[in-house]
Amino acid sequence: MVRENMEDVPKISFSKEGTAVRMVEKPKEESGGAKVIEKKGEDAFGDKKVKLSQSNTVLSLKLKNRRRWWGRLLVLAMVVLGLVLLAGWPAWQLVRGGKEAYAKVQTVVEAVKRQDLPEAKTALAEAEREVVTLQKTYRLLGWLRFTPITAYYQDGEHALAAAVESVQAGRILVTAVEPHVDVLGLKGEGTFTGGTTEDRIVAILGTLNEIRPSVAEAAEKLTMAQEEIRAIKPERYRLTVKGKELESLILRVKGTMDEVVTVVTRIQPVLEVLPIMAGVEEQQRYLVLFQNDAELRPTGGFMTAYAIMTVDRGRIIAERSVDIYELDAKFRKRLEPPEPIKKYLEVNSWYLRDMNFSPDFAESMKMFLSYYRELPGEAEIDGVIAIDTKVLKDLVAILGPLEVSEFGTFSMETDERCNCPQVIYKLEDLVTRPVATIRSDRKAVLGPMMQTIIQKAYDAESNAWPALFQSFYKNVTEKHIIFYMIDNKVQGAVEGFNAGGRITGGDGDYFLINDANFGGAKSNLFITQEVEQEISLEGDKVKKMVTILYKNPFAGSNCNLEAGKLCLNGVLQDFFRLYVPKGSKLIESSGFEEDSVTTYEELEKTAIEGFFTLTPQSQTKLELTYTVPYRPEGTYLMTIQKQPGTYSPKYTIILGAERQEFELTVDKDWRVALP
Repeated sequence: MVRENMEDVPKISFSKEGTAVRMVEKPKEESGGAKVIEKKGEDAFGDKKVKLSQSNTVLSLKLKNRRRWWGRLLVLAMVVLGLVLLAGWPAWQLVRGGKEAYAKVQTVVEAVKRQDLPEAKTALAEAEREVVTLQKTYRLLGWLRFTPITAYYQDGEHALAAAVESVQAGRILVTAVEPHVDVLGLKGEGTFTGGTTEDRIVAILGTLNEIRPSVAEAAEKLTMAQEEIRAIKPERYRLTVKGKELESLILRVKGTMDEVVTVVTRIQPVLEVLPIMAGVEEQQRYLVLFQNDAELRPTGGFMTAYAIMTVDRGRIIAERSVDIYELDAKFRKRLEPPEPIKKYLEVNSWYLRDMNFSPDFAESMKMFLSYYRELPGEAEIDGVIAIDTKVLKDLVAILGPLEVSEFGTFSMETDERCNCPQVIYKLEDLVTRPVATIRSDRKAVLGPMMQTIIQKAYDAESNAWPALFQSFYKNVTEKHIIFYMIDNKVQGAVEGFNAGGRITGGDGDYFLINDANFGGAKSNLFITQEVEQEISLEGDKVKKMVTILYKNPFAGSNCNLEAGKLCLNGVLQDFFRLYVPKGSKLIESSGFEEDSVTTYEELEKTAIEGFFTLTPQSQTKLELTYTVPYRPEGTYLMTIQKQPGTYSPKYTIILGAERQEFELTVDKDWRVALP
């Protein structure tokens, strides 16, 4: 018979001893009228009351909980194992593949250093396969997009995509150059069938049109790689791994990629106009200015002499060389000089030799040529090429000692009288030492020397050509060779390659130190320069404390004109200009002559000018504090330009906890991520 009231059904359970027990629940009154259930245990068959064991119930609950937790741990273990399989294996493959790809890239770098293009091409192909494989393996971690670390996963995608594009760009360039390796003097088998050096030069110029499309294709790939690198946010990686700060490393990679893209992009118009400059279609004539960087001037050095050089289908002929004072002897006009020249050089006329007064080479040459063209007997020219003593030193180092008729031997052996190469001491001795009689040809040595250098280059073995090309490129980028071309298209290509000595700089901070030695001695040969910038951010502007230290540790020369000695190390009388962003405000300065400091706007910058002297075996410290109307967001950017004719001044830049030190050998875009 089924009971209608299911609540009266006795509940049966078993004790630890196996006795069947009936559970009877009866309501029990408590104070306040509330009812509670009282549980009693009875014998299921004899209605004998048996007290339940509380410990048995607790034990039963513990056993159930343990089984439940063991199940959960098993599920968790399976999840962890799955994650290990999903992430661990690809990660191991990435580490292994990354090491192999890095090794291949190092092989490429070493092959390029040895000018071994066949090996570089093979290594690039292998590196490309490794990087593409890495990219495919990395995609196995695609599920990380749906986790909190999705941004880091995407950064990895950007880095690998950049690597693929970069390696492919390298392969394209090497493949393009490979057929012409013999012409360029590189290792490998090319298509050049032999001939004279002039034939080789014509062949080199002929290869440019064939290489240009490949350079453009490589530039596109490098630009895509640049965009991938820019998508990575360095501020996410403020940690150190194996002693390397990842954020700084990423910023350096970004900077390097920007420089590579800039060079490859800028070189395309140069490749287009180079045949014009080399006189392939029509002979070109250039005025070659020799700027003596031992007597530093705004565009690189005192214009001590010049030569006329013609270029016809790549063949270079030095027609003649002339002392700059001879040129001034033809210049009959008496122009009012700029105030600093009048005051510190103590002259009342502005001569041609001092017209490189503007730190912008194009501006100086426009002024110079406007009067040069009026001189009788001077040829029409297609441009100006300025070189300094660094160019001569490098050429002698590559080609060996020069035997110049009537002037003797010039070499790179150290001359203890100046602790400099013998070629420099002998040149200074020939063109500078005071003599009792007039020597109108005292600086005519430059023409015969140039012709000797050209002939030695023509006669050199082909394996010397890579060193000559590298030296030329390095001296152009370091502003020891600068150009001003009359043709607007050619000048545009020159400026695009940053070979025109122009004052540039866009958004952000800007910094250029420009010195002019108005003392006459060659003391810049012995002087070093150290620059420290301490930057602090103050609202919508930047405050900068700049310290510039000039040192001359060497003993002075006998500069008495009556003694007839060679005056190299004399008192430096320095006309100083610091160019900073337009609208900057000078707060205070020290180290300059009294009342010599002033500020004004020039070349779309604010110029801070002053004057100081430096004697041998001493040092001078300049200090300037000023504000810049610049409010950086995310990254602090500063364009630092190098004065032509200078070597490697030491720079230290401090911004908060960031401190960077480097030698300024080329113009530099300095950047650092802000906290």
